[in-house]
Amino acid sequence: MVDSLDIDTNICGDSYHAAAVAAGAACRAVDRVVYAAPSAQRRAFVAVRPPGHHAGPRGRVIGPDGDGASSQGFCLLNSVAIAAAYARYNYRGLIERVAIVDFDAHYGDGTAAIILNLVPGTHRTSFGHGLQISMPTYKPWLDETDPDKVLRPNCHPVLYSCPMRQLRRDALTYGCDNRCSLDLCICNMRAFIPIIALVLRGRQRA
Repeated sequence: MVDSLDIDTNICGDSYHAAAVAAGAACRAVDRVVYAAPSAQRRAFVAVRPPGHHAGPRGRVIGPDGDGASSQGFCLLNSVAIAAAYARYNYRGLIERVAIVDFDAHYGDGTAAIILNLVPGTHRTSFGHGLQISMPTYKPWLDETDPDKVLRPNCHPVLYSCPMRQLRRDALTYGCDNRCSLDLCICNMRAFIPIIALVLRGRQRA
């Protein structure tokens, strides 16, 4: 059976299994890097697609005003965010700082939404006629130090690069004014000094 979640994202009976295997492969890559021999190169490549950066905490990303992306961009699970959370939680005391570097022609709104939930907040859902429901969005990976231990220097043409505690919620949209070059992205990485960096690439731009 084939169905669709939106204009881009088609699914079938095996879709969730495939997405779970992809996310598991990303977590396995973290293990391989952690347990690599001292003389080995501590890096791993995960050949899965898509990386999941359009999948937010509840699938398609919804902005603070109830609007948002019209598509999950083929993404069911956010493999890179799952791997980053896995690294923070399972290797606590060893992996203190995690960086997620996103190279793609499209903005990784799903990853941004997930990381924003590391800071306590609420999401309001409107049902019309003045009825609104507020729900907590706080979903820590390890503890209250998460916002200071996660860096996301997004290399999209419209981007931001800062510790998550400083991140504005309106940066979920293309309205963010912060523009920086790859050089600045690298400078922020060097200042942050991540213990592990997860780099994801889409296919649209070489």
